[in-house]
Amino acid sequence: MEQLRDKFGHIKVTNAHEASLAYPRTPQEIEKRTEDSIKNIQKIVDDIIAVPANQQNKHTMIYAFDCLDGYTFELGIFEFIQNGFPDEKMRESASEASTKLRDFITDHVDMNVHLYEAFKKYYEGNAATEDLLPEERYFLDELMKDFKRSGLNLPEAERLKVVELSKKMNQIGQDFSRNISEDSTTVSVKKEELAGVSDEFIAGMTKDDTGLYVLHTDYPTQTMISNYCTVQETRKKFSKAFGNRAYPKNKEVLDQLIQVRDELAKVLGFESYAALDLDDQMIKTAAHAWEFEHDLEKRAIEKAQQEFNMLTAELPEGVALSPEGKMYPWDGGYISTYFKKQKYDIDERVLAEYFPMEKTVDGLMHIYQQFFSIIIEYAQPSYTWHPDVKLLKISDANTKQILGYVFLDMYPRPKKYGHAAQFSGITAYKAQDGSYYPGVVTVVCNFTKSTETKPSLLKYNEVQTFFHEFGHALHSILGGTRLACQAGTNVKSDFVELPSQMLESWLEDKEIVKNLSCHYQTGEKMPDVLLDKKLELLKFGVGMQTVGQVTYGMLCLDYYGPGAHKDTDAIRMQYVERLMPYAVIDKDTHMQCSFGHLVGYAAKYYGYMWSDVLGQDVFAQIEKVGLLNPVVGKKYVDCILGKGGSKDPNELLVDFLGRQPNSDAFFKKMGL
Repeated sequence: MEQLRDKFGHIKVTNAHEASLAYPRTPQEIEKRTEDSIKNIQKIVDDIIAVPANQQNKHTMIYAFDCLDGYTFELGIFEFIQNGFPDEKMRESASEASTKLRDFITDHVDMNVHLYEAFKKYYEGNAATEDLLPEERYFLDELMKDFKRSGLNLPEAERLKVVELSKKMNQIGQDFSRNISEDSTTVSVKKEELAGVSDEFIAGMTKDDTGLYVLHTDYPTQTMISNYCTVQETRKKFSKAFGNRAYPKNKEVLDQLIQVRDELAKVLGFESYAALDLDDQMIKTAAHAWEFEHDLEKRAIEKAQQEFNMLTAELPEGVALSPEGKMYPWDGGYISTYFKKQKYDIDERVLAEYFPMEKTVDGLMHIYQQFFSIIIEYAQPSYTWHPDVKLLKISDANTKQILGYVFLDMYPRPKKYGHAAQFSGITAYKAQDGSYYPGVVTVVCNFTKSTETKPSLLKYNEVQTFFHEFGHALHSILGGTRLACQAGTNVKSDFVELPSQMLESWLEDKEIVKNLSCHYQTGEKMPDVLLDKKLELLKFGVGMQTVGQVTYGMLCLDYYGPGAHKDTDAIRMQYVERLMPYAVIDKDTHMQCSFGHLVGYAAKYYGYMWSDVLGQDVFAQIEKVGLLNPVVGKKYVDCILGKGGSKDPNELLVDFLGRQPNSDAFFKKMGL
């Protein structure tokens, strides 16, 4: 890795082998990289602090500070190893290294009062008259706010308390995430208890020592059992197991996390952790976030009830609502599947036959290539952590400049991260001499693996999932900026989902989806009659989907609202009852224990809907010009993706739209 660094510590990858070096291969290498990072971070910080006041300028201060990225990026690498590597020792080593490095950064960077004082002197002195670029000025303004939000302007005793609480919070958060990824909950059933499940899926299942089939609580299994298994008792058992992942371990861990975060917020002068967490976001305040959620709630809840009435007007054989007329959680997917079949004559498994994974991924790449004027091709890595992992090289179609590499880790396996995500790695960066430093990231999905008789087939929502996560990867790859710490997805948290959610709308265009489809046996495109029904079906359920997202958003805002002690089960039930009065609450389950966003997103889960509202405004603008038009694609990269976090996202949207953003396109599309 060291041979790839320039004199400032930034890493420049030039080929697939060097991209493979991003990920350490042994616990010893993890340990060495951690020690090297700590040593170099210490030197950079010491050098900045030692700069005399009369020599403080953007090179000795701003760009010197930016050199830290060449070493702090290891945290993203270690995070993925903890969540993606099959080797137990590597995961343990990465967890220990992550804690050690994060604690060091907390002590020596985030909470370094001498570093703060050095930048305060520069900010109030030479920087006030220095000819700074807009992104350099923005960096300084944001850095000083971050320092103060970290309590560096507080008396020493309170400052030391912030350090203690920050470290404790980081460790608790890691424990919470690890308990989810390492959860090994399974359900064992007889073959006859899998009635309705496809033969191909059953063929890929494992058996326990007694010969029973083992259902792992991953998402492909959850989709198959919930939607297609005709045996209600199997659906019920699996639903309870799935809803209790990481329980009871994470029940206490979450209580600790809420308590520590509340205490931290109070020391920093905020009424709650939600107030602290949102202080530097687009939305600014918890009160504004609540207003946003309430506005969505008012518009969506009536529509959701109408959809529920339609959904349950005719129930599948053997399914009944509760005595109060509500739907049991283990019946929701099954009823929805039946409804699609009866009203729209759609079976998602039949639709999936038109989306064999490898050809679909290639088709999605073709869309990206046209719109973004890039070339995406497979490369041969010198190392991967699992045989299923593949590597993509992304280049500029005009200049042929390599822009970055993306590892694809597409299938579930034990103790692997169970959702879909993009994990950060080496930062894409635009050096001061104009040269581009390619980024390296990893996209994780959990798609059903191929069998001897059938390839991996993607459900429509899985196609959307991949398109979404690869959108994050492209944000990282195309978002190289003059300051590495502002590059790619280093943006406000409530803006980071906008590019990916916006891209999902491509998959609601008839021509796009038709050209993307290819039957795994015949090679034929999806028939118009089937495609039209699917696109029409996409309009159904938007009310229920929206109230679901609002429920999660309110849950997070409440968990991290004022108060150190929360009954997380009671709060969850409160919002489900309020927003989804048609749903039976299973009091035996504790979904918050496996809700990983409570760590990283914390109070900011509202950001998914916030980004979606803004993203629909951007999409509507692009759609007017053409979804595959490279001219508007270039404008989108120049105004949004390519700016990373170097400018306030509110301003980025105005730059692209030519006006202030609004919610008209979102509500029109959603019919809310």
